[in-house]
Amino acid sequence: MPHGFCYLWTPALVWLHAGSDSLITLAYSTIPVTLVYFVRKRRDMPFNWMFISFGVFILACGSAHAMEVWTLWHATYWLSGAVKLFTAISSVVTAIMLVHVVPQALALPSPEALRLEVAERKLAEEALSKANRRLIEAHEEERARIARELHDDINQRVALLALQLDRMRQDLPASASNLRHGIGEANKQVSELGKDIQALSHRLHSSKLEFLGLAAAVDGFCRELSDRHGVEINFHSEGIPKELPHEISLCFFRVSQEALQNGMKHSGSRQFEVSLKGALTEINLTVRDLGTGFDFEAAAKGNGLGLISMKERMKLVGGELSIESQPQFGTTIYARVALSPGKAVG
Repeated sequence: MPHGFCYLWTPALVWLHAGSDSLITLAYSTIPVTLVYFVRKRRDMPFNWMFISFGVFILACGSAHAMEVWTLWHATYWLSGAVKLFTAISSVVTAIMLVHVVPQALALPSPEALRLEVAERKLAEEALSKANRRLIEAHEEERARIARELHDDINQRVALLALQLDRMRQDLPASASNLRHGIGEANKQVSELGKDIQALSHRLHSSKLEFLGLAAAVDGFCRELSDRHGVEINFHSEGIPKELPHEISLCFFRVSQEALQNGMKHSGSRQFEVSLKGALTEINLTVRDLGTGFDFEAAAKGNGLGLISMKERMKLVGGELSIESQPQFGTTIYARVALSPGKAVG
């Protein structure tokens, strides 16, 4: 007989059981869907198979409650028993697996432990960032000191020596032509040495950057590099103000220096493109060569201090550095710094 006979077909009692079991069935049917959705979205979760096991168990429980509604009017108790057997098997399997999983789950760090670890890592990163900043600042101070010494002392002494050699050459009698020629050659070499020292001084510390701004400093460096090494460097700037914060200007100047010097050393290219563009909220630098390119992943694993230096400098001003390169297809370096409202271009 249908199960409703046990309730004497009392409408209130029948619908109490039918309604309760129906709602339980509906709830038990939606929970597995939510669990499956969660597992698909969070594939990194440990023990995600356990969620699936719970979903099967809950779905089986829902089916058992659905059969309770069905047997109120239909006496298919063998089918009802089969559904209950399936529910029993899935529940026992889930319970056994849960016993094995609990010790591993307990070994996982708690949210509080994870928060502490994240906080400690942030503190360590901040400390490292401060150390990098101090190191780069000390590096720049030393560069400036050496540049001043080269410009104000050594370069002046070399210039004076060149002047003395020229006077000696002029005072020699006409008969001492060989000696005159030798002194002239020595004077020429000393003059070239003076120019090299002056160029080195400018590379170490650019006065143009301080007094004329970023665009003029990068343009001057490109011209100097082009003249000294006989390469073609096309420079373009747009919307770069002179009143940029010093740390941002210095960062872009050093990145352009490093990128061009690396390109000249390793790319084999004789053509380079340098672009500086300013927008309302950011500044972008692009340095491109048409050379041999390189394997970026292999270079990143190596000890290339140039890449590390550029990335660290960009981090200090909250900027981003990205590199696109493939063997035989050249290299492009992108640097970007977002400007706060107080530092916006315009």
